[in-house]
Amino acid sequence: MEKNLKCPKCGSTNIVPIVYGMPSYELLEKEGVREVLLGGCIVNDLSPIWHCKDCQNYWGNYSDHLENGRQELEKRHNK
Repeated sequence: MEKNLKCPKCGSTNIVPIVYGMPSYELLEKEGVREVLLGGCIVNDLSPIWHCKDCQNYWGNYSDHLENGRQELEKRHNK
C-alpha cells in the first residue's frame, strides 16, 4: 500500500485497497479481517481503488493505478 495515504474526504489513514477479479483464498481471508475490500469481477477505468473504513468513501481510479504500475515497471527495466 502507498505510504502516508489518507482519505481525501475525512483525512483518515484507516484505508484499504479495493481488489478486483476472482479472489484467492488468501484474499478472502484478508477481506474477512478487513485488510482489503473485494470489488467484484467487473472493473472499468473509473472503478475506485481505495476505500476508507471510517467514512466509507471510495476514491482513485483503476486506469490511473494501471498507468502508475506501467511507469514503475518501465523505470526498473531501463535502469
